Parts: sequence; structure tokens; C-alpha cells
Amino acid sequence: MPRTAQADANILFPEPLPWNERDPALGNIEGDRSYFIDNLVALLSFVGDGVTKSEAFSWPTSGKEIAVGTVCRPINSSGLLASDGQAVRLSPHARRWLETQDPGHLIGIIHAHVRFIGEILSEVSKRPLSQVKLHEIACANYGFGWRNKGPIHVRIKWLQAAGAVSVYSHRVNITDKGREVLRSLSVYEPEATTISPADLQPAPRAIETLLSFLESTHEGRSRAAAFSIPNSSRNRGQLDAIRSVVETCASATDQNMLVDKIVSIFETGPTAAEKCVQSLKIAGLIERVSPTEFKATAAGSAWAASTYSIDLARIIHANIWYFGEIVKELESSVQLTFAEVLSRSAKYSSANQSPLSRNGLTARMSLLTALDLIMRTAKSTYRATPLGIAFAGSVSCLTPIAHDAEDQAPLTPLDISQAEEVQRVTNTGDQDVTNAESESQAIADRLVRAARQSEKSVELELATIQALRYLGLPATHIGGNGRPDGTVRTAPGKLGDLLTVEAKCAANGIVPEEQAKQRTLADHREQYNAVGTVYIGPGFERRLLDTLDNDEKVAVVSTAVIAEAVRRQPDTPLTPKELDPLINASIPEGERRGHLLSRWKEKEDWTLAMRAIVEILAREAESPMWDDEPDSAGLGWLDITSIRRSLRDLLSREVSKELILDVLNFLVSPQVALAESSEDRYRLAVASEVVAHHFEYLGRRWLLGNRLYSRRKADRQGWPE
Repeated sequence: MPRTAQADANILFPEPLPWNERDPALGNIEGDRSYFIDNLVALLSFVGDGVTKSEAFSWPTSGKEIAVGTVCRPINSSGLLASDGQAVRLSPHARRWLETQDPGHLIGIIHAHVRFIGEILSEVSKRPLSQVKLHEIACANYGFGWRNKGPIHVRIKWLQAAGAVSVYSHRVNITDKGREVLRSLSVYEPEATTISPADLQPAPRAIETLLSFLESTHEGRSRAAAFSIPNSSRNRGQLDAIRSVVETCASATDQNMLVDKIVSIFETGPTAAEKCVQSLKIAGLIERVSPTEFKATAAGSAWAASTYSIDLARIIHANIWYFGEIVKELESSVQLTFAEVLSRSAKYSSANQSPLSRNGLTARMSLLTALDLIMRTAKSTYRATPLGIAFAGSVSCLTPIAHDAEDQAPLTPLDISQAEEVQRVTNTGDQDVTNAESESQAIADRLVRAARQSEKSVELELATIQALRYLGLPATHIGGNGRPDGTVRTAPGKLGDLLTVEAKCAANGIVPEEQAKQRTLADHREQYNAVGTVYIGPGFERRLLDTLDNDEKVAVVSTAVIAEAVRRQPDTPLTPKELDPLINASIPEGERRGHLLSRWKEKEDWTLAMRAIVEILAREAESPMWDDEPDSAGLGWLDITSIRRSLRDLLSREVSKELILDVLNFLVSPQVALAESSEDRYRLAVASEVVAHHFEYLGRRWLLGNRLYSRRKADRQGWPE
């Protein structure tokens, strides 16, 4: 039921939508917090009963005319607006808010429709937090995939405008008004328990029969290239609409009557309704019983009777190719964009099969989201939910097709050592990048796959050691009864601490509590004089985490986090020192990824700044400023202040002086020499069009040195190792 605001007993706060149905995106409107609310009132008053999206609107503070559709787009998901084709109008919530203009009521409306609004108030009510820390919490605990703190900044701006928070000492602090609003909100609590396949309800007999066929073959599943089910205003509405159609087909139903029913239920056109009929047939929910009639299948009727969403997922997965496999891909990669999910469908197709279309994937992703098996974490980024992971672990999924026979050959310890000795020299820098990405993807995929192969524990041991070595952490495989699975050092040779490695498989993706044997872990550390343990698995029971996360010598690490680190290494390489959060025992398992996200973000920021600084220096070289008295050192020089100002214009954000200096020191270093310096001024030293090739040459120096070193060893017997 709606909650009553504490500030005004007559104001009703809407009940929040389920977390997965609330939108992850929220945008800004014009104005700083001092007149933010006034601008919002002006916009909503202008929209009123409805205006066309092309109609011009002027902000009171600027007078600049902008199309209403453009102005409203950032807040379409806020619960304040309703869109109808080419028109936009106020929602009932917005109408009620305009009557009072109570800031707390406004936050209540947005919180009900957008994720991580009241949740920010909840987090900062415990202690003041920086926006960087809020970004870490959002990603680590609430499942977001934000690569920067921009979405946090937008939310803080709304909360500041409502007087719910204040920002000082680089921290977000909740106000008395904020605490008052928080008491009126139903706040989402992140999942504290892990769902396993065993927690799912058993499938009805008709659905169990469908699933049993997948144990022997997947050939009966349709590729469903034209799969299309209309969306509803909300995801849960889509499931209810599908159930209504199936219930309509409890007895034989004329096709024309069925099309009319779908037009009415989904509020769509006849063409889309006809496609929907065929899609529901492909999905195994209805079947043709005569040239003009359809009827619900036994499995479809069983789901309509049970109303258990997992039963619907089971039916669709049993009948449609690349459904549960999407969840598997998201689980192994932590998160993927829509385009990446689409491209990965090729892994489950033979060379002569046509690729999956975007429309076909859109329908799959919509249903998976409605079923709460995946969730959208950003505009076009998704991740698997705990329920989705449990579902995917409970059904038989396709194994990726090896288009090259070598792709799936299991690696032995000898293979690993040989791979590290052989350096493949390619002809172009682009090919080098492709090879690096392909190698990291193969290593990460092997690790995630091995974590579920409980009958092949050695494979996970080898995959773990290979992944740690790829990340630059010296690791050794041991294995065998009474011994750890391996060891890893935090730095080269004897310069770093020695840790034992314990790798645990689990077919259902959850390592059980009984495998948390602290005495055994301590014995293994004692055998090798190790200072700690890295305990690795696909997922962990809560009680296991309660035990091992509180052990100051044990770092609990999921294979998904290691796999993500491996996949990111080619683009955002971290040194062993920077990888400390991956194996640091003082960091709980649930917070580990958040710490790494900060490290990856720092690398991305540095790389972006470097690219932008080179661009700025190149522009100055192409069109230098001419002074009345030319500089004795020549043209094209820029000081730090000029570079920083240009960066702000180019990137639309501030870049710290420290970061700029760090980049410039790198560019002017003798072995890089892309830029030159003179008395705290800088200019480009090579033509801008050859900068990319220059970096390729730098990367190939090690390969050249390796070849020269090998020749020297061969030519001079006894040359020191």
C-alpha cells in the first residue's frame, strides 16, 4: 500500500515498483539546485494534459527554446511523465505533486520508479559517504555496471534540490529532511542470501518431460529468428498478458479471435498480434489443433495454473535456442552490453547457420528481464540475477561450438609452460590487440567453465593457475591429497608474500558451507610457510562466507571476478601491486569487485587523458598561436594551465593537475618521446598520424629483445642465465 509522508499526512508516496522493474537511468534537467525545482515546475506545468514532442519549450532561467521531447527525455523514467506516440503528458503522480510541490513527495515518486534513490539515503544515513564510495557500493552491492560516478552525481543533484542531502567535506550527508523522507520509503535491500537450483520449485510433469529431452539433444529447439512478443507498459504486465492469452486457449480457439484478443491485451496492431501468435507457438505455450484453431499445450496449461515464473522460463528454454545460454554468458562475464550478448550467440551456431537478429534477441532479453532472470544495470548493459543463475544451473544448456578444434582442447601444465615460452609475432598492431583479447577471453571462459565441472577438479586448478599467471601473479600448480591446489606470490620471486591457492568446483555454482575447513587451510599454509590463502569458487553459501570472510588469513574470491580481471587486462592492465584487492584477505568477497572497479576506472581515466592531451598538442602543432614576439624556443608550446583548460573543453569535465603531469611525464620520457618539454611547457614531438604506430613499436621492443637475447644465448655457450 502507498505510504504516508511524515511531513504531510495528506501526501501519499507511491509504492515502489519491484527493483528489477525500476529504471536504472535518471537524467538531469537544466539548472543548479537553487532553481532546479522551479524549472521542473515550469516544465510539468507546460506539459499539462499533453503536448506534442516537437513543440518548443523555454527554460525560465535561459529562455532557450528546445523541443519538449528532448527536454523530457532525461526524466522519462522518473514516474512524472507518460508518453503516447508523438505526445507527452503528465502522470497522475506528477499532477498530485504539482498541487503541493513538496520536495519529499517528489523524491518518493522518483524512488518508486528509478533504482538507487532512497537507497542512497539509506546508505548515507549510516555514515557520510563520498560519491566515489557510493559508486563502489552501487556496483558491488546493487548490481550496477556504471563505469563512472556520473549516475551518482545526477541522483545527488535531485536529492540536494529536495533538501534531502547536503555535500560538504567531499562527503554526502543526509539532512533531517532526508531522514524524514527515508522513514516514508520502502527501500530495496540487496540480496543477502544465495539462491541455488535446489531452491527452485520442482517442474510439473509436462514441463519436466520437455526438459528431459534436452539431456540427450537440443536439436528440437527452434532458432526463433523472428521471435517477437509485444512489450507491455511494465515487464510483469507482459507475463500477465501472455498468461491471459494461454488461458484463453484452454480450449480450441479460432485464430482470428486469438489475434483480436492479443490486440486487446497488448494494445498492439493486427500484424504484431499475428507474429505474437506464431511466437507463442514456437515457445511451446500454444499449438495448432486445426487449420484455423489453437489450443494451449500441456506445458503451457501447467504454467498458467501454477503462475510460477520459472516454469515459463523452463518452457521457453526447452523450445527456443539461446535463452538460458544468455544467462550463462552474463554470469560468466559479470555483465555484457546488448551488442555483446548478440555477438556471443555465434558461439552456439555452426558456420552455416544464420546469425541471430537484433529483434530476435530483443524479445529474449525482454522476457528474461520480466522473469527476473537478468537485470539491466545501465542503458544497454545487463547482468544475471541470483535467480537467473540458479535457473541456468538447473537446466541443460548448449555448450559453445568449437569452430577450431584447438579451442576446446584442455590445457595441461606442460601446455601452460610452453605457452608462456612461445611468443607469437604478428604483422600488425591491430592483430596483436585481437590476439591479446582472444587469449584473455579463452582463459576467462575456461576458468568459468571449469568452476562448474565438479567431476574435473584438476581442470579448475589448472585454469586458476593459468588465469593468475596471465594477470602477472607468479603462480604454481601443486594439487594432490593433503596439499593445496597451488601457490601464488604477490610480487616476483621472493619479493612478495606467498599464498596458498584453494580452488573449489560446484556444479550448481555454490560452494557449500562444509567445504570451509579452516583447519585444513591452516595446515596447507603451514606446509608451504604461506602467510595466507586465496579461496576460489564460482559462488559461496552465505554461512561459508560468514566463516571465511571473518578469517584474517583467507581471501574469498569468485571465479567471475577473476575472469573479469582477465578479460579487462588487455585494455586496462593492472600490475601485481594494483591487483592487491583481488587477493587481499582484509576485503570481504562481496566488496572485492567494487575495489577493482575503482582501479580499472583510474586506468581508463589516465588513458583517456593521455589520448586527449596528445590531441590537444597535435592541434596546437597544426595551428600554433603566433605572438608579436615569437618564443625563442619555437612554436607549439603549451603550459599546464592551457592544457588543463583545453581538456575541460574537450572532455566536458575537470582533469586534475596531478593526472595531467603524470601523463606528460610519461609522454616526454626518453623511451617514449612522443612529446618534449621546456620550462614547464610541452609540445608534440612526432606527427599525430604516426602516434598509434609509435606505441606499436614500443610494444614490440620486448619481442625484439627476447629474440636478441635468445640468439645471444645460442651464440655464446655458458652465457649467464
